[in-house]
Amino acid sequence: MNQVQEFLKNGILPTVEKLNPFNSDKKFEIKEEPSSNVQQKPNTLEKKEIEKIETKEEVGLKKNEVCASAFENYKDEDKKRELGDFVKYFRNRYNSLRSILMNRPELQNAMSINRLKNKPLNVGPTGKSRERVSIIGIVKDKDITKNGNVILTLEDLTGEMTVLCSKTAPCFNEAKDIGFDEVIGISGSMGENIIFINELFLPDISLNNELKKSENEEYLVFTSDIHYGSKSFYETEFNNFILWLNGEYGDEKEREISKKVKYLFLLGDLVEGVGIYPGQDNDLKIVDIYDQYNGLSKYIERIRKDVKIFVIGGNHDALRLSEPQPAISKEFANSFYEMENVCFLSNPCLVNVCKTENFPGLNVLLYHGYSLHYLSQNVSSLKDSGGLNRVELIMKYLLQRRHLCPAYGSALFVPDTRDDPLIIKKVPDIFATGHVHKLALGNYRNVNLIQAGCWVGQTDYQEKQGMMPDPCKIVLVNSMSREIKVLDFLHGEKDE
Repeated sequence: MNQVQEFLKNGILPTVEKLNPFNSDKKFEIKEEPSSNVQQKPNTLEKKEIEKIETKEEVGLKKNEVCASAFENYKDEDKKRELGDFVKYFRNRYNSLRSILMNRPELQNAMSINRLKNKPLNVGPTGKSRERVSIIGIVKDKDITKNGNVILTLEDLTGEMTVLCSKTAPCFNEAKDIGFDEVIGISGSMGENIIFINELFLPDISLNNELKKSENEEYLVFTSDIHYGSKSFYETEFNNFILWLNGEYGDEKEREISKKVKYLFLLGDLVEGVGIYPGQDNDLKIVDIYDQYNGLSKYIERIRKDVKIFVIGGNHDALRLSEPQPAISKEFANSFYEMENVCFLSNPCLVNVCKTENFPGLNVLLYHGYSLHYLSQNVSSLKDSGGLNRVELIMKYLLQRRHLCPAYGSALFVPDTRDDPLIIKKVPDIFATGHVHKLALGNYRNVNLIQAGCWVGQTDYQEKQGMMPDPCKIVLVNSMSREIKVLDFLHGEKDE
């Protein structure tokens, strides 16, 4: 309905001149006046009356307040992707991660590869170079020699250079784990068109990263992979979770905790989806994607309204697979959008919570976790350490690289020409993922690592993928102490 129709519907005759202040793309709601004032209202809309009209974008201030907490939320760039976009994308990645690496004292004198190649080789009496050099580059190629040494080809914006890490070097294990497209720094001895690595540097997190604690005790709840619509959905247990959030389930201690819950994070795969994998129809209880979202919304709308709910999508949701994924659209989740305390965000995103006048808040990095499978199978140390059974180690790996999909192919991605939105630019206080269906916890340099569980049992497809679900568990973080608890709606509370 256009503006004129909206006004006429409400018995108001606007003039063309009076309509000028409006943006023609916006929809409007007319404020109802008390019936006693009806006779006093003129039928022509005056400018002062126009100013009283609220656009639908302005209605629901509480929702705006919830979403204002997300200060890194990806907005899609509407354009046709071309080959040059990939070049710009990787240049942006290189420049961003290079700036992080340049903060290290060992790399502040790093040279460009072209300049280093044109520099005369300083050879000592033994015929070997004594000169120590350092460069920062993106990994173009990797190989293992017959003697077991690691050879990398690094490139920057000026050229490329071969570097070698001996199996006797202190950084050899780190070098073995380096993957394609990572941005790293190295220092070592210059040889004839090669650098022999002595030290290897990742963008990483500072050893002095602060453990922030809020001044008020609040709880943050993390859960993921609800998969509503699946035959394997734990309906009774999920209903008990909703009851607990409202203080209507659990023992006295658990109910006291629930009163202090102020934030709920849903980390993707809200619904089972449709057409996600072969034979999925056999696993569906609800076959319509719209009905799946509507059904889940009946649970979420029961949660008390002082709990801020942040939602990201996953690979089972009605979204593209390429990351970053935009927020789940109103087309599919309309009933959620009507809830004032629910905010849909991109995957990944960064949210700031618990902020007060004297406390900067906790930064929470949310990522569904599509790259976790790839890394568990292609990074030797992660594979040998348990793979998806030790997701916290994979999350640590991502923080060290300061990137959520460090290797091309670890996840589908959109080459954004403005920036690389998968870079972890700001160090989070909490890093939370889903996707794997197995709860895991850890801590890396004062960053809480949370792999949320799920609310669905094992399907035949999951069994083939080697996934063993760990369902019906939620993770609680105490903002004041940064202590973590796990509530198990199958077996009871656990302290971590």
